[in-house]
Amino acid sequence: MEQWEIRPDPKASDPGRHTLLIKGGMKDVAAVIRKLGASCGRPSSSRVPKGYDFRLPLHRLEAGDMEKINSLLDGLLSRPKQTLASKIVPAAKPMADEPALAAAPVKRPLPPKPKEPPPISIPSAPPPEASSKGPPAPAESFIKVWHTRQKFDPRLNFESLLVGTYNRFAHAAASSVVGSPGTMYNPLFLYGPPGCGKSHLIQAVGGGLAQNLGDEQVIFSSGPRLSHAANIAVNRGDTGKLEVFFKTAKAMVIDDFHLLAVNAENQGFLARVFNHFLSRNLQVVLASLYAPRAVSALEEALKMSLRKGWSVDLKTPPAAVQLEIVRTFFAASGLTIEPSDINDLRGRVGEDYLEMIHWMRRVAGLIQTLNIDTKNGLRNYFDILFKTTTAPLPSSGEQMSSAGFAPPQAAAKSRGLAFVLTRQDEGMVSWMIDRFYAAARPLNLPPAYRHALTQIYDANQPFGAPFQIGEGCLSAGAQAALVVGPPQRSPLAGQSAEFSHAVLHVLKSLGLAAGWIAHSEAVTPQDFMRVHLDLLSSEP
Repeated sequence: MEQWEIRPDPKASDPGRHTLLIKGGMKDVAAVIRKLGASCGRPSSSRVPKGYDFRLPLHRLEAGDMEKINSLLDGLLSRPKQTLASKIVPAAKPMADEPALAAAPVKRPLPPKPKEPPPISIPSAPPPEASSKGPPAPAESFIKVWHTRQKFDPRLNFESLLVGTYNRFAHAAASSVVGSPGTMYNPLFLYGPPGCGKSHLIQAVGGGLAQNLGDEQVIFSSGPRLSHAANIAVNRGDTGKLEVFFKTAKAMVIDDFHLLAVNAENQGFLARVFNHFLSRNLQVVLASLYAPRAVSALEEALKMSLRKGWSVDLKTPPAAVQLEIVRTFFAASGLTIEPSDINDLRGRVGEDYLEMIHWMRRVAGLIQTLNIDTKNGLRNYFDILFKTTTAPLPSSGEQMSSAGFAPPQAAAKSRGLAFVLTRQDEGMVSWMIDRFYAAARPLNLPPAYRHALTQIYDANQPFGAPFQIGEGCLSAGAQAALVVGPPQRSPLAGQSAEFSHAVLHVLKSLGLAAGWIAHSEAVTPQDFMRVHLDLLSSEP
């Protein structure tokens, strides 16, 4: 950066607003945003005073902020410092009143249009008749999308997102994308560990884009859901309808990008979809558990490059912020939880923040299902849920005693439940189903399921199993799935955390409520109670 200057630019809604003028290139602008984070607004190269290349709004600055900002900006200069007086203007007209003396806008050069894959084309003839392969056709109103689109959660927006050092730059980049889609950060790639707020931020970005561009102009989906829709279209020989669906959109937002299942059959179609958006500067936003280098195989398969856009990682928030996130979640869900109950819950769960996230969702689901008056406190429920019990796996005699078990009579509108476990535990199916339904009684949970499927998965296939489980549940018409983890002697035992993440995210992406129970935990009432709450809290 060669030079910078800060001018006051107050607004009625933001008296502390200033405008930062920058002489330099896009790399300098990106470096400034990285340093200043959420204080920055959307950069622009239009209506810039002579001698500068970009202007950047700085929101809600206070007197004490200037010294710190001055120091940060001085550190980015590519030549010796100037005097402070020459860079921070104490009084000036707002930028809105600047005369039209702007330098020629500096535009980011567009990447060359790739030759392969070809852009999406709309067939001139009617799409061919559906083949006999693949799942049956959905209702007519959904044929054109095959459940590609997910709904935005209105609770997950920029207003409810807490911003700090752990996500400040990601927040600034996301805000810029909403204000000016398809320009500076395309594709925008957000990544980080579970619980860092990726899904909240990507929902906020998608919701903001939908407000600006229109709901029908933004496709919000996930890796598993997108690949599932592509598989249906390819198997039916009817990709034309799905291509039309994508061609009419101006932005695409994909959560769980790392779970996009690309295979020999759908690779060409998915590559054309991504090329359609990126070659036309239509905004693409991706969220992933893994860093860009870990998804390089997906980049290669889709013939795209994350380096042409912007990648930013999110960190796990500190302990003080974690509790505030829990309070904000309950408030956004319309629930009033006593502070003593939140502290009690935190004390019982411990310092594992990801587990705390699971428990706040479970508690919310329990309160809403049973219509609990939270003014009376939740201690009695916590005592039941967190009661410490231990039990060994059932003997062959105990398993036989449950062989004739039949689930209780379900309500007329009950959901189909799939029970999924490994082949090694096939003999325990009836015993586990018996324990699952028995665990609902202490919480007075109504019988809400009908048995739709018992599915066996291969614990020797860690990569294909999550998608096989999802497809099996959909084919059986299940709306919920309880998955028992692999036993200790299984090859998957050492990858149980990664496997459970993939299974649960695939199932939820496909619209199923999902619960996971570790193999070693599939014996106590409290563990099965927790699964009931997981199914309640993850209802699609």
